[in-house]
Amino acid sequence: MPASAGDFATAPLMSPRTLTLIAACVVALSPAAPLAAQVTSPADSLAPGVQRIVGTLVDDERLAPVAGARITALLMEGPDDSGDGIVAARATTDDAGGFTLPLDHGGFYRLQAQALGYAPTTTQIVEVADGRILTVDFRILPEAILMRPLLVTARRGSGEELFYKRMEEWGQGVFMTPDMIDSIAPRVHPAEVFRDRQDTWLSWSGGNRFGAPIPNLRSFRGQGCLGVMVDRIPVVRRPGDLGTIWENYPLDTLLPKDIEAVEYYRFVGEAPPELRRFARPPDPSNPRQCGLVVFWTKGGW
Repeated sequence: MPASAGDFATAPLMSPRTLTLIAACVVALSPAAPLAAQVTSPADSLAPGVQRIVGTLVDDERLAPVAGARITALLMEGPDDSGDGIVAARATTDDAGGFTLPLDHGGFYRLQAQALGYAPTTTQIVEVADGRILTVDFRILPEAILMRPLLVTARRGSGEELFYKRMEEWGQGVFMTPDMIDSIAPRVHPAEVFRDRQDTWLSWSGGNRFGAPIPNLRSFRGQGCLGVMVDRIPVVRRPGDLGTIWENYPLDTLLPKDIEAVEYYRFVGEAPPELRRFARPPDPSNPRQCGLVVFWTKGGW
């Protein structure tokens, strides 16, 4: 039953990776509640059968909007559902951190946020009523602050150190240095760094739901398939992922301007031993051994 004006309910404390939401049935919330999910007033209601979640993703440390993040709405079976849920809608935050998630029907939902440099964050379950707008203030924490300060300091620059160590000591594979990336100058898609390579097949098909072209990338060595990593994050297909791996996190948020360097191992035997477990298709159920692409971003370098 909707609460009266001025009433609000506070969600239980959760882990740092879990957003705390405060739900209310009026537009105004208590000033003491910085994290809020509010059911709007009747003036903001939509037509029956039309509902949505609207919000802003904010860096909880700097109180700044987070642009280019993936927001996913997961439909749950009820308020106590502990399962993974079903993907109901996805959106990418704009420059102001804003996002809109149109929903086919009301129900119980969790929200997930994924952004490079931030801890993946999942909210508790919130309810969206038919024909209503749920407005949320979604805050996430930079991933580095979840680690001990000495570890954070030790990791600075380690991407560059790993890259050149493998290049000099392992010596197998293709190493695209920052100067090489600058000369290739990818403009539209990160996979452009592989254009004109004689050992690699690169073709393009249509565009994804964000308008970006979708690459088909294969090595002419080994079995042809390629695993992908972004910095230290292996790209895997998760339940509910749509389309190709290039249309899902973190590749869908990777921009050409973010790329600092690339390691390219064309077949599994060319990859150094510590990376071979990632040299496989993004689908964990596929046992094939593949080559591996490691994109190093400016943030991970």
